[in-house]
Amino acid sequence: MKQPTLVLALLLTAACNRNDRIAQNAATPPLNVTSETPGDWSELRLLTGRTPADSGLFQDSPITVDLNALLGAEATTYRRAIEGGSMLAPVGPVLITVAADRSAYLVIFPDDHALEAGLKTPRGWRRWNTPGSNVPRPAAIAQLLAS
Repeated sequence: MKQPTLVLALLLTAACNRNDRIAQNAATPPLNVTSETPGDWSELRLLTGRTPADSGLFQDSPITVDLNALLGAEATTYRRAIEGGSMLAPVGPVLITVAADRSAYLVIFPDDHALEAGLKTPRGWRRWNTPGSNVPRPAAIAQLLAS
């Protein structure tokens, strides 16, 4: 690329004009993480049968950047709640994990590169979804949300 500065300036200008698509409280991942190319989410199926803590699901997997961006300022709180979650389990087209105390869950839809995360708060469930996605919700998660 002959003029990377010009391309960067154009991208930044375009991004500045799209404020309606940027979360106000977004906590961005470190620059070295955001510069990586998106991973192959089909590789997530190799993590089934392992807990998030054992598999590095939240630290070094194809969903790491997307999950950080989705959760924004709540990323640390969410990770504390789900880190000791159940083994990642396939349920139809999705993968799920649930916190041991049932206070958080994660549904991953690898085919669409989409996520649904939930965190129980004193006021009820707080949920995050990949914008524009339609993540199938397994019965176990629907029951969890109803409890």
